Amino acid sequence: MAFFVSLDAMSFSKTIFSVFVVYLHTVCLVNRCAASPDPYILGFRVNDAHLLNSDGGIATIAANTNVTLRLFGHHLYEGLLVKFAYDADLHQGNDCRHVPTTRQFKLEETSVNLSVSLNYSEWTGQLVVNMDPHSAPYYFCFLDNNDDYVFQGAEPWLALRTALVEEEKPLMPLWLQIILLVVLLLMSGLFSGLNLGLMSIDITDLEIILNVGSDSEKKNAKIIYPIRKRGNYLLCSILLGNVMINSTISILMEDLTSGLFAVIISTIIIVICGEIIPQSVCSRHGLVIGAKTIWITKIFMFLTAPLSFPISLLLDKILGEEIDGFDRDHLRELLRMEFLKENINQEEYNIIAGALKAKEKKVEEIMTPIEQVFMLDYNSILDFQTVSQIMKRGFTRIPVYEGTRDNVVHILYVKDLSFIDPADEPKLSTVVTFYKRPLQKCYGDELVMKVFDEMRQGRSHLSLVVDLLEQEQSDPVLRTVGLITMEDIIEAILQEDILDEKDALNDDRNLTINNPTDFSEFVKPTLYGVKTQLVLAAFQFLSSSVPSFKPSRLLPDVLRKLLHRPEVWRHVVPAPDKPTYLYRAGQAANYFMMVVEGQAQIEVGHEHMRLDAGPFSIFGEQALEAVFSCDRSQEVRRRLVKKDSKATPLFNQKLGKDEPYTPDYHILAEKKLVFLLIFDRWYLAAMRATEKMRRLQENRQPISDQLLTETFTREWDHVQQQYSPKECSEIGRTDVFGAAQERAFQLEQKLLLNGSTTSNGDVPIPEGGADSQHDEVVVIVEPTEDDALLAKHT
Repeated sequence: MAFFVSLDAMSFSKTIFSVFVVYLHTVCLVNRCAASPDPYILGFRVNDAHLLNSDGGIATIAANTNVTLRLFGHHLYEGLLVKFAYDADLHQGNDCRHVPTTRQFKLEETSVNLSVSLNYSEWTGQLVVNMDPHSAPYYFCFLDNNDDYVFQGAEPWLALRTALVEEEKPLMPLWLQIILLVVLLLMSGLFSGLNLGLMSIDITDLEIILNVGSDSEKKNAKIIYPIRKRGNYLLCSILLGNVMINSTISILMEDLTSGLFAVIISTIIIVICGEIIPQSVCSRHGLVIGAKTIWITKIFMFLTAPLSFPISLLLDKILGEEIDGFDRDHLRELLRMEFLKENINQEEYNIIAGALKAKEKKVEEIMTPIEQVFMLDYNSILDFQTVSQIMKRGFTRIPVYEGTRDNVVHILYVKDLSFIDPADEPKLSTVVTFYKRPLQKCYGDELVMKVFDEMRQGRSHLSLVVDLLEQEQSDPVLRTVGLITMEDIIEAILQEDILDEKDALNDDRNLTINNPTDFSEFVKPTLYGVKTQLVLAAFQFLSSSVPSFKPSRLLPDVLRKLLHRPEVWRHVVPAPDKPTYLYRAGQAANYFMMVVEGQAQIEVGHEHMRLDAGPFSIFGEQALEAVFSCDRSQEVRRRLVKKDSKATPLFNQKLGKDEPYTPDYHILAEKKLVFLLIFDRWYLAAMRATEKMRRLQENRQPISDQLLTETFTREWDHVQQQYSPKECSEIGRTDVFGAAQERAFQLEQKLLLNGSTTSNGDVPIPEGGADSQHDEVVVIVEPTEDDALLAKHT
C-alpha cells in the first residue's frame, strides 16, 4: 500500500510540472518568444455559407467576398500574418517573396487544444479573407520568426480557389412585384370565391331565380346561366386559374424573401386573402360577384381550354350530368327546416308537406269507415222527419243501402229532393231509381291521388271504398268498407280539417255539427192546424230576415218555443163580400203580424188604393220594438241594448218615446188567411227567457230543453198576468185585441178538445164580431165590444 501511495504522489508531481511547462511554452508562442518554433498549417475549413464547391479536393470560395476560414496547425498565434501565393511552383518551406501573393491577412481568435498525454497539441485560429478572382489556386504563406513568408505546401487540402459569384437580380423591380402581388392576390381570391359561389348555385336554383327572382337577380342569373350549364368545364377552368395564380404568388414571395420565411408569408397571405375572406363574401353574394366578373371567368376559360376542356369532357363521360334538385324526402326535410327558421308559417308548411305526402297515401288511410257514415235505407219514406234528419246532418250526398249497410246500391243527392214535397211521403227507392246517380268505387290500397284524378274528371265527388269478402262456398263478393270524398282528399293535402257551414270543432278538437238546426220540434204534431212546413218556413224567415227575431235578439230555441204556442197562429175566414180588418189606419196596435198562407190587402191613402200582401209579408214590427216601454225591468233593456248595438232602434223613430205604434194604412182579409200574430207582451216573455238563457251560457251552465221550456212558460205566464190591457192603456198603449179576444181563443181550445174542427183539419178560429157602424166582419175590436164578441161565439 505504501508503494501505491508513493506512485500516485510521483504521478501528480509530474502532471503539475508538465502543465506548467506547456503553459510557459504557450505563453511564449502567443507572445512570439524568440525561442518558439515557426507556425505551420495542417488544414483549414471554410464556413458552409461561403463554400461554393470542393471539386478535386480544392475548396472554392466566392471572390471579392469576406469569407471566414478556420485554420488548424501548430504554433498558431493571434496576429499571425498570412498571405496567399498563386501562379508559383514552390515547395513547402520555400520563401514566398519571389512569387505573386495577395495582401496580408491577420489571424484572429486563436486557441490551443492539448491532449491528455501531453504528446500532442493543436492550434486553431480564424482568418477572414477577401480575394480577387483567379483561375489558379491560392496557397498559404505564413510569416515566420525571421519575418519571411514561408510557403506551407501545395497539397490540395491546403489550396483555395476563388470564383466570381453572379449576384442574383430580382425578376422585376420591387414596386412592380408589389403591384403584381396585389393583383394576383385579388385574382386568387376571386377564383376561390367563384369556386364556392358559382358551383354552389345549381342549375335548378338559377332557373328558379330566372322565374321568380327580382329584376336584378334575374339579370345576374341570365348572365351566369350559360356558363353554369357547363359545370365541369367551369370548375376545371376556375381551379386551374387558381392554382396558376397561387404558384405565381409563391414564386414572387420567394424572390422577395427566402427560405422558410417565404413559405410562411405566402401561406398566410393566400389562406387569409385568397381563401377565407373571398369565400365568406361569395357564399352570400356569389350571384352578383359572378355576374360582374363574368368576363374574367370567360378569359380564363379560354386560356385554360387546352387543358380544362378535355378534362371536363372526361368528367362528363365518367360522372355524367350534375345531380340537381331534391327528392320528396329531402324536399320535406328542407321545408321542415325552413319552417323551424320561421321562413314559412304553419299553414304553408302543412299544405306543401301534405301535397308531397298525398301521392304516397292510400285510400284506406283517410277514408271514413262505413260504421261512421250517415246512410239511408233503400225502403225509407221521405216524410218530413226523414228530410229533417237529412237537413240536420248537412251532407249533400248520402249513400243508400239495401239490406245491410255494406251493400250500398245508390247515392242520394240532396238536390234530388228539390221537387219533393214531404207531405206526399214519397218512397226513397222511387227517387234514387229515377235519378240513378253513378256509383264510383275504389279499393282501399289504391293511391289517393289516383282517386282524386278520377273525381276531378267530374264523375263524382264521393267514392265508395270496397273490399273483396272471401266466402267458403261461393265466389268472393264486393262489400263496402267505407267512403272517401274530395273533401277528405283535400283535407289530407292541407293536413287540416275543412270547416264548412255544417262543421265545427268542439273543445276536444273533434269534428261536430256546427249549430245544427233542430227540426225535431217541428216534427211533433200541432194542435193549431198549421202545416209543419209552414211553421218551419216561418221560423227560418223570422230568424234570418226580421231584425226583431234574429239571434241577436231572440235565441233560436226561444223563438221555436214561441212559435209552438197555439195562441200565435190565427185563421181568418171572412164572410162573403165582408172583409175582415186586421189593422186600421190611425188606430194603435200592440201586435206583430205576418201573413203565412193566403193573401191580405193593404189599403192606403184617401183614394183607398189597394196592394196585395202575400206570404211572409210582415206588419207592426214597430210595436215589438217599443216593447220596452211596458217592461218594468231596466236591466233587461240595458243588457239587450248592449248585446245588439246594431239592431233596429227600440222605439219608432217617427214617434215620441213610449208612444204606441199606430199604422197609417188598413190591412184586411177578403179570403181565407193564415197569419202569425204576436202581441208585445208575448215578445217580451221571449226576450226575458232569452236573457236568462244567455246568463246561463255566460256562466258555462248547461241548458236542457226542459229548462228552456220551463223558463219560457214561466215568463209567458208572468207577462200574461203582469201586463193587462188596462195597464198598457195607462201608459199610452191600447190592447186592441182586448181581453174578450183572449177569452174567445180559450173558447176555440174548448171547441178543439170537443172534436169540433173544419173539414180540412184546421182549428175553427172566430171570424170576428159585427160592428154596428161598419157592416163588416171585424176580428180586431175595441175592448168595449168584449161582451158582444164573447156572446157571438158562445
